[in-house]
Amino acid sequence: MKRKILLTLTAVLALGLSVFCLTACGHKHSFTNYVYNNDARCEVDGTETAVCDNGCSETDTRTKLGTAFSHSYTNYLSDNNAGVDEDGTKTAVCDNGCGETDTVTDVGTKIISTDASAFNFNNGAIMGLTEYGKTLTEIVIPKTINGVAVTSIGYAAFEDRTSLTSVVIPNSVKSIGNSAFDGCTSLTSVSIG
Repeated sequence: MKRKILLTLTAVLALGLSVFCLTACGHKHSFTNYVYNNDARCEVDGTETAVCDNGCSETDTRTKLGTAFSHSYTNYLSDNNAGVDEDGTKTAVCDNGCGETDTVTDVGTKIISTDASAFNFNNGAIMGLTEYGKTLTEIVIPKTINGVAVTSIGYAAFEDRTSLTSVVIPNSVKSIGNSAFDGCTSLTSVSIG
């Protein structure tokens, strides 16, 4: 008995809702001419909207499947975090404006012992190590820096570099200044030319 009453109430409610819809615009809504709204985003499908085919101003909006696009990254900028014998990273913001970022290895940015940026250099002389070079344990001095031959190692150039264990000096070096390696307590290998 309760079930019959519940079914009857449900049917009356559904009929009333149908009559309300038909009387509100005078017809049953029909939507066929959907127009894409150009609102897809990275990994989110866009929508499309249609106006009722029967002439009323009622609209229907639905998801337009397959319109989402992938993140795109092209403008990578260095994070300026390369280390000695370790490449740094570079990061890009998604080209599509969603704000997502992508960080990748910035291949070839590591500071190696033969990298000119590891040395303070003046008129053919190695004068010391830059901030990057100070953490080096093994140094291979290049024959040239920026096209200029390395001909000498200046006074106290590597003084007190206690982490320095090995130095290779090219045959282009003709002189080594006093105290160039004073205080290099871990230095166990020096190769010249």
